[in-house]
Amino acid sequence: MTARAVKARLRYEFRQLRSSEDIRQYVAATLRALLGGNKASHQLWTVTIPQLIQEKFDVQEPNVNIRDIINICRFITRLADSLGLVLSKRCTESLQKYGVYSFGLLDLLQIVPVVKHMNIVDYAEGTLNNRN
Repeated sequence: MTARAVKARLRYEFRQLRSSEDIRQYVAATLRALLGGNKASHQLWTVTIPQLIQEKFDVQEPNVNIRDIINICRFITRLADSLGLVLSKRCTESLQKYGVYSFGLLDLLQIVPVVKHMNIVDYAEGTLNNRN
């Protein structure tokens, strides 16, 4: 639920940004905030993310730091997969091994499009194959 709520918010923000470089910088800043241990990160995990979950799923989260109750490696991996983020090998290995990482712009190798439903392509390919 947490990754889906954050993903929905990030996708909304992506639509507001115009250039791919702005999106890259926004993603890097967001991942730094998610992985950070500063006051802004604490605010994000204790206030902002519970509000996003409440808005998206109509579920009241307990008044706890959500980061303390989730597996941060699985969360970041799932978020990256759902957004089409290709992270550096060093980043993914550090997250898997230690559960922490100081994320930088160079750790975001690529943002690839994520296609949710390809049934129209399957239909088109099936139709084209039947013609031959």
